[in-house]
Amino acid sequence: MFYYAPGISDVAFLEKSHLQIGGPMGDAILFRARKNSNPIWLPLYPEAKQSPERVPLPRGAPRDCKYFFCHGFGSCEYYAKVIGPSMAQSWHTKKVRG
Repeated sequence: MFYYAPGISDVAFLEKSHLQIGGPMGDAILFRARKNSNPIWLPLYPEAKQSPERVPLPRGAPRDCKYFFCHGFGSCEYYAKVIGPSMAQSWHTKKVRG
């Protein structure tokens, strides 16, 4: 399996079901890229293992929301367009290289 970098929309629509704890390949996040359907495997190191559980519920989302960051209402394309510039601005502000 290859390592691929997820896009902003991949992260925005990351589902809780993609988190594989104790899976056959170890603890990881497994999903398919929205752009080209390539499989993405992100190892989940011990330091980060508890982090997904600490992510607050998205604003306005129901308790059983299947996403980590998106509330699940409205158009996926619109949400990706809105979150993209926000993430780019935060990366620029924090001087994240990538």
